[in-house]
Amino acid sequence: MGNMRLVDVGFIASQNGSVSNKLGVLGMLVKNIYLMDGGTVVDQMQDLPQFLQFKNQNTPNDKNISVNSKLNGSGNGFYQESGAKNDAVSKVNHKASGYYTNNIDTTFKGWIGLNKILSFLDRATYISTTIFKRLRLVIEYRNDLNAKVQTILRPALVYDMLIDEKQSSQIENALKNKQLYLDLLNVIVLFFLLELLILNNKRIII
Repeated sequence: MGNMRLVDVGFIASQNGSVSNKLGVLGMLVKNIYLMDGGTVVDQMQDLPQFLQFKNQNTPNDKNISVNSKLNGSGNGFYQESGAKNDAVSKVNHKASGYYTNNIDTTFKGWIGLNKILSFLDRATYISTTIFKRLRLVIEYRNDLNAKVQTILRPALVYDMLIDEKQSSQIENALKNKQLYLDLLNVIVLFFLLELLILNNKRIII
């Protein structure tokens, strides 16, 4: 299925600290991500930190506080807190991000739905293994890692698999019919463009 998730993203640090508020743990570690079928690039996200920073900054505040801070350790959310009795001005505090440590059991480990960063997975509810026979995910880590990063943990790729052969066969047939329709549509469009080109050439000649 297309709902792949990358989980247990994190690292062991030389000393304790907080995950980047803007990037989260994934943006701190990963530079580029490629979805490949053998040697063919199916989809990719290059300069992931820049994309995540933009994405996180444009996420509603309540989601940053209640969801993103838990999943990727980012701290983009803000909350308002009443001041002391004699303080009429309320305080706006930054939601604390996740914390990395020098212990594998306590360091923050995040996860992300890959359909949030790879448009192919966002559009594909079902991925046929008869078409994509050697599908794999390639992660390219940053070469400018935080000096505190000591050991990068090996993340896991989680996905759902349809094991009902009858349902799988029905989906496969539907995909083939859809592909046949798209191929026919492409031929019609190509024929129309060819006729248009011929007409334009005639007009130029005249």
